[in-house]
Amino acid sequence: MYHLPLRGTEGFISSLIDLMKLPLACPDYSTLSRRWEKVVVGITRSQTTSSRHIVIDSTGIKVYGEGEWKVRQHGYSKRRTWRKLHLGVDESTEALESGGMRQ
Repeated sequence: MYHLPLRGTEGFISSLIDLMKLPLACPDYSTLSRRWEKVVVGITRSQTTSSRHIVIDSTGIKVYGEGEWKVRQHGYSKRRTWRKLHLGVDESTEALESGGMRQ
């Protein structure tokens, strides 16, 4: 996922769950490896023809890099990698209508 190794993907998913404050446990990297072939990601779009309000938000997510404490103590040793997550949510139903990620 996003050209990350499985342990990096585990950390990425864990940080997303923490950011969204969901009461979920992140699967470990061996579980991700076993289930990787069965994962299907898709967004179902509603078939509404009436007008609606879509709320759009973007946030930055650090995918790779040192912790903030280490950087303060020892300085940067490697470049940090960030991804920008874009989401579009229907205001009335709170359903995810669109999403994307870029570097």
